[in-house]
Amino acid sequence: MKTAILLATYNSEKYIGEMISSLLNQTFTDFVCYIHDDGSGDGTLKVLEGYAASHPDKFYILRDETSHLGAKGNFLHLLKSVEADTYFFADADDVWMKDKMEKSLDALGRLGDAGPCAVFSDMKVTDENLNVTHGSFIRALDRDPSYHSFQEIIMDNPAAGCTLCFNRACRDAAIFATDEKADEKFAQASSLVEMHDVWVLLTAALLGRVDVMDEPLVYYRQHGDNEMGAKTESVAKKAGRNMSGAVAGDLASKKKDYYDNAKNLARAGLLLSDLSEDKRRILEGFASLSGKNKLYRISFLKNNGFRRKKRSLWIWLWA
Repeated sequence: MKTAILLATYNSEKYIGEMISSLLNQTFTDFVCYIHDDGSGDGTLKVLEGYAASHPDKFYILRDETSHLGAKGNFLHLLKSVEADTYFFADADDVWMKDKMEKSLDALGRLGDAGPCAVFSDMKVTDENLNVTHGSFIRALDRDPSYHSFQEIIMDNPAAGCTLCFNRACRDAAIFATDEKADEKFAQASSLVEMHDVWVLLTAALLGRVDVMDEPLVYYRQHGDNEMGAKTESVAKKAGRNMSGAVAGDLASKKKDYYDNAKNLARAGLLLSDLSEDKRRILEGFASLSGKNKLYRISFLKNNGFRRKKRSLWIWLWA
C-alpha cells in the first residue's frame, strides 16, 4: 500500500526543518512525501533539496512551471499530480506527533471499504516556539468534532487540512478522476471552494464516510503568517464584534459572504458523481435558498441538519 504525504511549501525556510524531522520520526515509516513549492523567494527549496538528497526514498520534489497558486491551489495541484492508496496533507510550519500517521491509518482502516473515506484529528495550538497555548484547536474555535455530517461541514468545517487522512477513492472523487469532463469539473469545483481540505472532507461526507479521532496529533504553530489561524472568541466579544459591524455597516455583507461561501461549497458538491437523490435534493435546496422567503429558509436549514455546535439559531436567521 502506497501512502503519500502532500506537502505544499512557500517561503517556509524558517520552520520546514522541524516539520520534516517530525515526519522522519513517525512510528509509521512506509511513506513518500511529495513536495511542491509555490515559488518561494527564500531558501526553502535549498533546504528541501538537502532532504531529498539525503532521504531519496522519502522525499520527492515535484518540479514544473506551476507556481504562485496559493495554498489551496498548491495542495490541489499536488492532489491531482500524485497517485497513492492513502493520503495526508501537510503544512510546512507545523510539527506532527510521532504516532499521527499510525493512528490515522488505523482509524481510516476501521471505516472499511465504504468508498470515499476520510478521518481527521484535533491539534494542540502553539506559539511560534511550539509552546502549547491551547490543548485543542477544535475547541479553541468553539466547535464540536462530532459535527461532521455534510451539512455541518458546509456550515462550520471542524477539520484542519493537516489532520486529514483519506483514501484513494476520496481523492479520485475529489478530482473527478473517472469523469469524462474531469478537468472541467475539477477546475469548476476548485473555483467554488475556499480551501482544499474542506473540499476533500465534504467529498467523503457526501459519498462515503467521515470519522474523527478526538485527540491532538499535530502541534499547530501560530506565528502571524498562518493561512488559517486558531482564534478564540467569547460570546460577549462576538456580540461586540457584530454590534461594531452593524454600526460600521458591514455586518450584513460579512454574513452574506459567509453564506455565499457555504452555497458555493454546496454547488461544488453537486458536481460529484454518484450523489444520492436525497443529498442532491438537500444541496440543491441549500444552494437556491436566496430566492425563498425568510421563514422557508429558516425551516429548510433547521429541518435538514444545517447546524453548528452553538448559535445555530443565528445562522438560520442570517440566511
